[in-house]
Amino acid sequence: MMETSKYKNRLGKQYKSLAFYAKEIQYDSGSRTISGYAAVFNNIDKSGDMLLKGCFSKSIQERGPGSSANDKIIMLWMHDMHEPIGRITLLQEDEKGLYFEASIDDVERGNQALKQLESGTLNQFSIGYSYVWEKCEYDRERDCLVVKEVILYEISVVSIGCNGETEYLGLKSAEEYESALESLPVVDTN
Repeated sequence: MMETSKYKNRLGKQYKSLAFYAKEIQYDSGSRTISGYAAVFNNIDKSGDMLLKGCFSKSIQERGPGSSANDKIIMLWMHDMHEPIGRITLLQEDEKGLYFEASIDDVERGNQALKQLESGTLNQFSIGYSYVWEKCEYDRERDCLVVKEVILYEISVVSIGCNGETEYLGLKSAEEYESALESLPVVDTN
């Protein structure tokens, strides 16, 4: 039986987000563009996930800014699908993490995001995604979920990210979640 202590808070939720302090946020309120890192690789976040380089590559290829998809990865206000604030113009993985650039629309929440990023009131980005469970492994030594692939839906400007009440996308019931966790391969780093 595998340890699932850090994953219990995800039971029954329908949305999952992660936030990373955006210390390298760049913004230009004149051109209404922002850029930064929406995710950082190879660190264990507050919910016990460790994202690996390459975990976003399929989503970027299929639904990134250069794709022909109608349902592209979008920029949101606080993970609210009713509050899109802009269009992601560049999305790529580098050695550090998931780098993005976005053009922010002249809408109420977009204007608020620009003003609050500039003032420093907001300084975090967060991603909304679902796991590709076949591409995840549990690392017993670190007690974390090693994530090799996700389906990325959106990047949000957020006030506080990755707390105990954060919801995630993907699983409909606690039973499905437990079943998915139990089926993950266990990595022994000893």
